[in-house]
Amino acid sequence: MKINARSPAHISACDCLKGACGCVRKSACGLVKTRGCVKKGTRGFTLVEVLVALAIVSMALPALLHEVQGQTSHTSYMRDRTIAQWIAQNKMTELRVLRRLNNQVFKGTASDQVEMAGTTWTWYLEALETPVEGMKRMEVRVSLGDKEKEESLVMLAGFVHE
Repeated sequence: MKINARSPAHISACDCLKGACGCVRKSACGLVKTRGCVKKGTRGFTLVEVLVALAIVSMALPALLHEVQGQTSHTSYMRDRTIAQWIAQNKMTELRVLRRLNNQVFKGTASDQVEMAGTTWTWYLEALETPVEGMKRMEVRVSLGDKEKEESLVMLAGFVHE
């Protein structure tokens, strides 16, 4: 079977015959191609175009990296707040359970450290009077490490009936 130079079989069987310099080579099937694969007028990027593109990327990359770092920092902060919220909810639940078991309401202030998620946290508990007789307002504040109560990540308030 003879392969026609314009047939699809010839196009798929032969690689591009025209080199980057425009020379014509002999194909694997023995036919000589007179026209190259690259259309006339088509060219690659010049060195100046490549350098301009690199300059644009080099200006945009630091801003992108700064934004990614900001997102990472924000994610870490949200993780810490979530864990602090869990600790505050645990302490509030503990107060309500102790109220039902012992029929006593916590009075005054207390603080302690607890470890959760591989980190040490400090919680502060304060029982406050309310205008409603027999009701106490319980405030639980949780901070990271040994930070003061004013630097707490979370403050959770709840009410307990005496």
